[in-house]
This record gives sequence, structure tokens and C-alpha cells, in this order.
Amino acid sequence: MQQRGVELLLGVGVKEVDHDHVLLSSGNRILTRTTIWAGGLKAASLSGGMGIQTGRGGRVDVESDLSVKGFEGVHALGDSVNIAE
Repeated sequence: MQQRGVELLLGVGVKEVDHDHVLLSSGNRILTRTTIWAGGLKAASLSGGMGIQTGRGGRVDVESDLSVKGFEGVHALGDSVNIAE
């Protein structure tokens, strides 16, 4: 992306998105007409309370068929999982 002129801003939060700008946690304002959001995600802690071990981002590690290892008949999907490759 950088080779195409895209500037990546890491370690900065977004405080506000409006029709003509994005306000960063640093106080910097980026004037824009188009905003593409690629924010991080941390899953809800529900799976931790059920005794299911979580992986990256607090998400449940599942097999390629969405099954949860060690829990026969249990499947998980969506933003709460990391899918095995």
C-alpha cells in the first residue's frame, strides 16, 4: 500500500469521523471525502467464562470447519473466532 502512496498511521486512535474529516486521538485532523475503516477488534469475553481457551485478540481458535477443539459438537463463527489455516 505504501508503494501506491498510502500513508499508514499506526498506534493512533480515531476520535471522530465526519463527512469531511477524521479527528485522531493525537489531535491531528485529516481532511478527506472518503474514509476506509480498518480498525482492530477484540472479542467479547463470553468464551473465556465458558472455559474455552482464547487466542489472538481474545477470539476463540477454531478449526477450518469452525469446530472448537476439545468441545465436541461446539462450533463458533463470526468476529469472535480465529480460523485455523
